Amino acid sequence: MAGLSGYIATFLGASLFNLAGGIPLLPLQTLWVSFTTLSLQSVGPGYSKQAAGLMDRPPLPPSRPILTRGLIVWLSFAAEIRKAVLRRTAASAGMQVSR
Repeated sequence: MAGLSGYIATFLGASLFNLAGGIPLLPLQTLWVSFTTLSLQSVGPGYSKQAAGLMDRPPLPPSRPILTRGLIVWLSFAAEIRKAVLRRTAASAGMQVSR
């Protein structure tokens, strides 16, 4: 996630301030950075121990929703908390916050 935030900041900064013609990294550089960061992040899960009986479990029924009602409520609650924190942070930094 930090790498993605860095990409966003780099490209937004270059676009807003017209640095390097608005294109701070060449396509090959972007691919290289993405490949190396994602490769290193993927090594950990590959070495973790699998859950006992994982392959013996039956598949979930197709009628079961991916997002259950409880999960939707939890995600909505978390989004509202995040929005409130971001608004308060922006307001304390002197930015105008619209509703």
